[in-house]
Amino acid sequence: MKNIGEKFKEFRKKNNFSQIEFAKKLNITNVSLSRIEKNKEQPGRNLIEKLISLGADPVWIFDDGSAFGNYIKSINERKKENPLLEKLIETAQDLSDSDILFLIQTAEHLKTKAINNQINK
Repeated sequence: MKNIGEKFKEFRKKNNFSQIEFAKKLNITNVSLSRIEKNKEQPGRNLIEKLISLGADPVWIFDDGSAFGNYIKSINERKKENPLLEKLIETAQDLSDSDILFLIQTAEHLKTKAINNQINK
């Protein structure tokens, strides 16, 4: 499996960007990009989000055999099976962190309520 740095490099080369061009698109220095590509520096969340906004597939980025990578893959598979879940995730991307927390708490409440209703039947 490729590490995150190798994925940055592969994406850059696939899209025919030089390190300088790609670094500008990511709003980082080419020195930082070089360190990321060599896996000497780990990209932060914002940088990964920029990579995704440039067209990188999130599942491909995190497909590294890790628990988190497997979690991302399972979410992606469930999204394909359930268009409503896909719409929920799509909509939630534009929410603030506090709104997302509220949404999570609401979903947990509804899940608990559904479980209790099944138990009481």
